[in-house]
Formats: sequence, C-alpha cells, structure tokens
Amino acid sequence: MEVDKKTYKAIVNLFKATWGMFSPNVVNVQRIENVYLYGKYKLECQRLFRKAAVEGGIVPIKKTKGSSGSVVTKKHLHKSLSAHLYPEINEHYFFHGTDVDNADVIVSQGFDCRLARGGRVGSGIYGAERSAKSNTYVDSNSNGESEMFLLRMCLGDVYVTKENVEYSRPPCKQCDREVCYNHTECYDSVIADGGDFVDREFVVYDRNQCYPEYLITYHCN
Repeated sequence: MEVDKKTYKAIVNLFKATWGMFSPNVVNVQRIENVYLYGKYKLECQRLFRKAAVEGGIVPIKKTKGSSGSVVTKKHLHKSLSAHLYPEINEHYFFHGTDVDNADVIVSQGFDCRLARGGRVGSGIYGAERSAKSNTYVDSNSNGESEMFLLRMCLGDVYVTKENVEYSRPPCKQCDREVCYNHTECYDSVIADGGDFVDREFVVYDRNQCYPEYLITYHCN
C-alpha cells in the first residue's frame, strides 16, 4: 500500500539521516497491511504492558546497564511516526535488510527465527538503528534495487552484551544464563553492543515482537 507524502518524507529522511554521507536514492516506500501479523504483534505489546504493570515498569534503553545510549532512530524520527510508539515497553523503529527474494515471504508470513541466519547473538530477528548497517545484509535485483524493512519492535526488558553468544532466547534476569533452573524471569530481548566502532543490533527471539510495517526500495548504483 502506498504511503501518504508526509509519511514518505519522514521515512526517507530517517533512512538518509541514519545512513550518513552519500546515501542511496529511495525509489519507493510501501506500508504493509497484514492484519494477522499486526494482531499478533499488538497482543505481544499488551503482554509487555501487563508485565510492566506487575514488575513496576521497564527500564528505558538509554538507562539500561551497559547501554551506550538512546536508540539512534528515535533521534531522527518525525513526530508523525513516533506518536504511535509506546516507550513504556521500549517500542522503537529499526531497519532490517534482507535478500530481495525474501521480502515477499516476510510481508505475507512474517519473520521466522527458525530460518534466521546466525548472528552475533544467535538466531533471532535483528534490527539496526542505522540504515547503513542493514544495507550490509541486502542484495539487489536486476535493476540494481535493494529492499529494506522498517520494523516496529517491542523490546521490553533488554539485556546488553558485548560478547558474541549463540542465544536461542534472552537470558535469565537474575543470573544472565540462557538456561536457568533457579529463577523464572527472563529478559525480553538482547542488544549486541560491540562498543564505539561496531553498530549495535537489537534482537528478539519471538517473531511476534516485531512487525514489518514499511518496505523501502532503494537504488544503490
């Protein structure tokens, strides 16, 4: 579905601002209308709201132990987009690059962690706060066009690590172990933070914690 001019401009500006100099030309921006996937995502958001109410709130990413600061997309996000987010559950927009052939499958079926490539912190769904980072995971079609998603992700309680760990799910909140037999509460997501010279990646292991809301087509050549 085509987006209105205001939304188009907001997403293009976000794409270019998080790329840096010499950003590619955006060809098209489409809004994904998948009621089934969106419904699953909103149910997960509601679960995190209930969790926050019981546990007394969720710590913002910029105040989380080990975090290197606020999410970059938040700094460049137009208020017309940020107005629909819920910071109470650490909901943010992130970029996700993929092969052109995978884009239609994601639009219709959503993400599947079982098919995910292994990354810095295991086989989860990865979001980047910079479009240039997501561009490293894309390919191009015969016209030289690439595709990148702009996702909504509800991260909840985040665990920050600077190590490369093969997680299948977020670790325990008490002892930081992936498999723990002594405690019941786990984090909801993981941030792979490699320091000043490596872009952070934001990872969920439950497909319902993200929704591919926009598809950006751009020309790198």
